[in-house]
Amino acid sequence: MKHPFFAIFTVLIAFSPTNVFSQSPSDDLIIRYDQPAKRWNEAIPMGNGFMGAMVFGDVIRERIQLNEGTLYSGDPLKTFDNIKVGKYLDSVTQLIDQQKFIDAQKIISKEWLGRNHQMFQPMADLWMDFKRDSQQVKDYSRTLNLNDASVVTQYKVGDNRFKHTYFASYPDHVMVFRLEALDEELLHCKLYLSTPHKPTETLSLKIISFVWKEKLPPLPCEGNFPWLKV
Repeated sequence: MKHPFFAIFTVLIAFSPTNVFSQSPSDDLIIRYDQPAKRWNEAIPMGNGFMGAMVFGDVIRERIQLNEGTLYSGDPLKTFDNIKVGKYLDSVTQLIDQQKFIDAQKIISKEWLGRNHQMFQPMADLWMDFKRDSQQVKDYSRTLNLNDASVVTQYKVGDNRFKHTYFASYPDHVMVFRLEALDEELLHCKLYLSTPHKPTETLSLKIISFVWKEKLPPLPCEGNFPWLKV
């Protein structure tokens, strides 16, 4: 039996020719990098407790890995029928007293954690292909501001400055990506999505929709995500 799984995941992307961010936070609260992330564990995490992202900061082909709190391989109905804490409590306590922690963990994993003890799944990657030559990029910096939880990438192409700002809002359940051209040259990029699941993509001028219907082990799920509002 397939269980329905629905979620709304929204990313706002704004393009601006001017810089409206004027705060100058203390350097003590800023983590700085001088190059884009080459591996996943070098990307900067951001999120709001409901949705999250890993920002790689590449100004040629930006990759933003996206995740959402309800997309995991557990039971959508949150059933706990198989949990038997009381039946095995004495056995687990005795094993712990005997320092047989592996044996105790096996019972806990099998009998106490239930069907909901599963793994989060990666949702998708948002890609931004910029029309520029990597040799022209200079004065690159990538920062995480711990004061306001914003991620900022800044760089120059020739004499033109660019700035990408990313942050998440929990009250609005939204992540905002602001791409700014601070001088005369405009920003040009191609936006598209990829996912490790089997999706059906629907594109329009204003909204990019991402729809997938796939089995996440061990239970089947379905998803429909209105994605980007440009």
